Amino acid sequence: DTTGVSITCSATNGAGLTGSYTATIKIDKTPPAVAAAPDRQPDVNGWYKRQLTASFTGRDATSGVASCTSPLPYAGPDTASGQLTGTCRDRAGNQSSATVAVKYDATAPDVTGAVPNRRPDRYGWYNRPVEFGFAGADATSGVASCSTATYSGPNSEQASVAGTCSDNAGNASAPRPFGLRYSRPLVTPASGQNVSLPFVLDWVSVEGARFYNVQVWKGRRKVLSVWPSASSYRPKRTWRFGGERYSLRSGTR
Repeated sequence: DTTGVSITCSATNGAGLTGSYTATIKIDKTPPAVAAAPDRQPDVNGWYKRQLTASFTGRDATSGVASCTSPLPYAGPDTASGQLTGTCRDRAGNQSSATVAVKYDATAPDVTGAVPNRRPDRYGWYNRPVEFGFAGADATSGVASCSTATYSGPNSEQASVAGTCSDNAGNASAPRPFGLRYSRPLVTPASGQNVSLPFVLDWVSVEGARFYNVQVWKGRRKVLSVWPSASSYRPKRTWRFGGERYSLRSGTR
């Protein structure tokens, strides 16, 4: 390769007259060196989740660079192996290319499930705090982490916990709720509460139950057992059980 070599040719005719011509020869058979660079660093863990632009520059030692590809933007689709390729051409017509590798994920993961750390306490109901771990799926960068949530009340047949997941590109999902049924043994009165007549024992109903069993114990001795069909019961002032008569009176726990 050369930017110019002069070659002179001459000729002499039969009369002894001489003529000459000098030509300048330029040779460039080497493509330019091309560099490709994104306009910014990846967002998270080598992944882009917002638009980036790749620029291309060239260098040619002999004929010089004539042109390069204009900057190329990328804003999707999601891919783990995207490429932005550009070329540069020198003044001799040689060209070469360079590529920017793109890992792009702008889509948040899906929350696919909620897994409790234990089984329901009775009849599909939880009656003490339960922790849920959430699971997710992400088609491109993969799930990095999911949240946990603990439910401890209030009582509800339609209670719910919500969880989120994040992927390896830093996208976070919207919270997704999952249902559960939660009830402490009694809705009212609260455990240890002092009550006065008339009062009502009330609990959350159990789906499909035809009746319930309410028992009253004094120490280790059962003094009442009734079978209401509704999810509440109002104790009487006096009653008979096991052949004996009992009554409620102030100060009795």
